[in-house]
Formats: sequence, C-alpha cells, structure tokens
Amino acid sequence: MLALLSSDESLNHLWLSQREQSPPELETSFVVYTEPHELLTAVERGGGIDYAVLSDRYFDYGAFCEYTEALRERQPSLKLSVMLSDRHDRLVNERWMKTCLANGFNWISPHRTRDMILQQLAEHRGAVRSADMGSGSKMLVFIGSTPNIGTTLTAFGTALRLAHETIHRIGYICLNLKSSKLHRYIGNDKPAFTLDQLRAELRSRSLTSERLQKACESIRGNPNLHVLYGNMLREQSEYFMPEDIEFLLRVARGAFELVIVEVGAYWDNAATLCSLLGADGRYWVTTKEIAHFQEDTNRWLFNLGSTFGIAPSSFDLIVTQTDKQEGSGQLSLKDVRLETGMQLVGQIHRYPYVGSLLNQGKLLELLTGRQPIRQELARIADGVIRYHQLTRKPEPVPEASTVRKWMAGMNSLRLRGKATKWEA
Repeated sequence: MLALLSSDESLNHLWLSQREQSPPELETSFVVYTEPHELLTAVERGGGIDYAVLSDRYFDYGAFCEYTEALRERQPSLKLSVMLSDRHDRLVNERWMKTCLANGFNWISPHRTRDMILQQLAEHRGAVRSADMGSGSKMLVFIGSTPNIGTTLTAFGTALRLAHETIHRIGYICLNLKSSKLHRYIGNDKPAFTLDQLRAELRSRSLTSERLQKACESIRGNPNLHVLYGNMLREQSEYFMPEDIEFLLRVARGAFELVIVEVGAYWDNAATLCSLLGADGRYWVTTKEIAHFQEDTNRWLFNLGSTFGIAPSSFDLIVTQTDKQEGSGQLSLKDVRLETGMQLVGQIHRYPYVGSLLNQGKLLELLTGRQPIRQELARIADGVIRYHQLTRKPEPVPEASTVRKWMAGMNSLRLRGKATKWEA
C-alpha cells in the first residue's frame, strides 16, 4: 500500500487516481492521510503500508526527525519519500536533504509541479514502465546567459555533430518561446510544424511519441536528427504551463534516445525552468563580455537558480565569440570560469562571416563545410559523447575495390622506382 501525507487537495486527488493508471502487474492501493497522527496510527496497526510520502509542511526540522524515527520504529522496512517546499530557506532545505541521505529517504526538491512530483515519486518506487519514461534516454539543455550570443548556433551545431558521430536517434526541441530563429537560420521560412501547433495536444495530454516524431523535421544528410521548431506566436508564449512542458519533455524522452533542448535566456517562463530541472546535462553559453557572464549570470542563475535547487556547478561552460589573440586588458577564459564556477568544456571563436551566413539561411552549409567552427563544435560533441557514454558509429570499412586500387597504385610506384634504379 502506498500512502501520501499531504494537505494539497489537488495532489491528493491525482495520487488516488493513479490506481486506474497503473499497469496491471503493479496493481496496488493508494491512500491519503491529511494529519500526521493518522498515518502513524495506520502504520502502528499494521495497515500494510510499505511506502509513504510525507509533505514537509507539517513539521519543523526537529519534529520531522522524531516523526520519521517513530514510523521506522513501528515498521523498520517502511520506505519514505519527502516532498520539500519553499516554506524553509535554502540552507534549511539542505539540512533536510542531508538527513534524507543519511537515512536512505528519497526527496523531491521544491517548486516542482504536481505532475512532476508524481512522476518522480513513481521513479522512486520503480513503478514506471520504460516505454512511458523513455528508459535510457538523455536530455541535454543549452541556455545562453543573454540573448543573441550564439546559443542556437552552439546547441544545434552540437546536435548536428552528435547525429553525425553517434548511432542514436536525436530529437532537437526548440523551447525558445519568444525569439525562436532556428528555422530562419536553416532557410526554412515557413516550417510545416512548430511548437505552438502542439499546444492543444499538450494541454489535453494526448500527444504521443509517434505524433511528436511526425511533427519534427528530419535534417538533410542527418536522418537520425529530428527538429521541432520553436513557438512562432510570441504573444501566446505565456500560455505554455509547466505541466505542458513537463509532458512534452516526457514524450520526447520516449520518442528519442537523446533529446537536445534549446531554451531562452530568461528564467521567467515554464520552458526554461522545467527543462533545466529535468536535465541530465546543462550547458551554459556565454561570452567574455563581463555584462554577459557576470550581470545576467548573477541575476538569473545565482539568485533564481538556487531557489529551485539548480547550482551553478551543475552547468558546463561554453564560451562563444572569443578572439584568437587576446589583447592586453581583455578578460580570459580563466576569468570567466572562475567567476561562474563552472567547468569549461569548449569555446567558439569569433568569425566575421557567421552572421551573414545565418541571415542567408545557410546554417547547415556553415556547419557541414570546411569552416573551422565545425572542428570546435566537434570537440564539444566529443566531450558529450564521452561523458554521457553515447555509442559512436562504427568506422567505415573501405570497399574492396578501393583497397585493390590502392595496392595496385603502390605496386606500380615500387616497380617504377626499381626500373628507374635499374636504368641508372
């Protein structure tokens, strides 16, 4: 039996409705308690509860420790999860987390939506089928510290290199709700499908993996890279709710083996926050301009990120628009790394022709040609492959006819050399 201790009526209703949604092999009972003593009494009487979820809103830290000790005394095998909220400050929540670690409890960080809470609780108790979760899939999120510094170029370029180098089916999801420009950079002024056209299916929770795959555009020359273009209706960007974005990302994980998400620079929208909260890898794109990596980083990442449990150290750093020769008085990559507290994983130099090619819709030509930017993106992609243990494509085996021609040419050179020596 699975028990929830919560005063949130909407969450309680969703909790109880899970019985109908659970697969037959996981059939079990879901119960709700609204007072701590009710749950304690049920456990003491041997009510068959083997998993309990506690809201922190009933306790201060000392009362929480005493209550969980009392539960474990009555039933040592009881598994516990704790839902943390914003009623405590960050340092107090860290204390709760350490206590959970010490006692083997799971916890849900603050500011999660009800759908995300239930999803994480399902993961904790191992009750989610792999088909629903996209088992084994990874989600990497790219965010810029400020707009118009090359975040789209970096994110899409990395995705393109990963599609070229690995065997995985990759989905590129543009969640830049207010200034999506990828379609223009690729030269597709009127994409057949964009994010805003899926809003009704997201709201009704009817979007399927198959439907999402059909809404994505395959990139020429890279059949395993599929792109969902961003929102085209800027005035409707605020209509996307956190639950909609979380649902989209869950469907994307089920549709693709690797999901690359590009989000907007500002954190005051559902897409940015939900993507960063659920990411397996976070990439912070910035420049060496102090107003970019200091001002915006401090205002958004250091202030708001810590509220949601997103630490700067959880990001990898990519610096764009760098000069090949640093002048005196210029800030260095080391300065940016130390200021942000992130691990530097790549840089992209400043190239004067990039802006012109993007405006002409020639991003693919830029990324697949012999431009040096391709090698810089390849180094970033290589780091992603090694860290996330992605599977590379096998090295192409030369055709037999090619090998024979090469050997014949080598023999011809040897014979010609001998003849010349003999004649001499």
